[in-house]
Amino acid sequence: MIIESSFDGLERDHIESLGLNCIYIDDTNKDILLKDLKYIDAEDTFFKSNEKIQKSKLFDRGLFEGAGLHYGNDILPLLILDPRYFYPEVYVPIMRKYNVRGLILDASLTSFLKRPTAKARVLKSLSFLEEVPFLKLFYLQSQKEVFFEFWDIEDFSPLESLKGLEYLYIPTNDSFIDVDFSLLEHLREIDLQYPKDNKTIFECKKIETARTVYYESDLKLLERWSKLNSFEVYFDKLKNFEGLDKFEHLRKLKGQFTGRFQGFQGVISKSIKSFFFYTEARKSPTTLEGISGLENVEVMEISGLKKLETIADLPMCRHLRELSLEESRIPDDIERILEIKSLRKLKVDYGSDVAKKYPKLKPLIFYEES
Repeated sequence: MIIESSFDGLERDHIESLGLNCIYIDDTNKDILLKDLKYIDAEDTFFKSNEKIQKSKLFDRGLFEGAGLHYGNDILPLLILDPRYFYPEVYVPIMRKYNVRGLILDASLTSFLKRPTAKARVLKSLSFLEEVPFLKLFYLQSQKEVFFEFWDIEDFSPLESLKGLEYLYIPTNDSFIDVDFSLLEHLREIDLQYPKDNKTIFECKKIETARTVYYESDLKLLERWSKLNSFEVYFDKLKNFEGLDKFEHLRKLKGQFTGRFQGFQGVISKSIKSFFFYTEARKSPTTLEGISGLENVEVMEISGLKKLETIADLPMCRHLRELSLEESRIPDDIERILEIKSLRKLKVDYGSDVAKKYPKLKPLIFYEES
């Protein structure tokens, strides 16, 4: 027997009568299978062809993690809907009534719902957030690679009313979130861009996961994020990794670097398990000197080193299991990676050609073009 939440028992008919649709999740309905929900469009092409989705539960973290969201039961009740059909006059009273803790405005996560018949609108304001100050999670989808606007917001200051906010996701390259972040001291996870002159983001000392941009030439300001565990970042001016050893909790570092980056000297960390380096700059390091400072790294991706001359120092990464050197020159001493006894996988461009030139590497190469 399907146990519906009180929301689905009391509010669903009202919402549907207005031509709207949404997903509401709480402790009473989180384990219902998506295919058993009445408001799902069972004929949706994507839904019909994806057996995994059909067998997923309503609160399937795997689905949400695909959108870059990470959280637990502490954000229930959770409301998910297409931002084009977020009518504050309808949903804010419901959010207040049910004390909704998480609001996700994302069209992709609602693509398999029965299509709303109400008029689609571009979201122009976040002023409604001032009426729901109890939110712990707020997600506003990216507008990247879409053919129409979901939202057109200039003033993000209503976010400052969410004093207990822990998760904030506005993943866009087009808008800078210019608010006083010191008022959001409970933030644990962010995905956003902030203006270069707004340093208040570093007053959020509980941040554990961040996907953002970093404008400084060194890591000193970043040291305020002492709890940082996962960091995906565009380093605008970073020159080197001096001070990286101070981030004792950092497990994953994924960075895109400019031509200002001088080299891997100073890359010292006992905690980092996954390290990803990307650059499109013409001026880039020619060696990996210093990379051995990542004593316990297990997964490494190095991309964009078009003039890489040697992998010397890399064999000192004794725990490395997976290595990618895509979009990088394969140096003549590449076979030295065989000194890394823990290495199981190597990913390179034109893998079959590399295997012919360096046959000893063939057992490691797991990508070969067709």
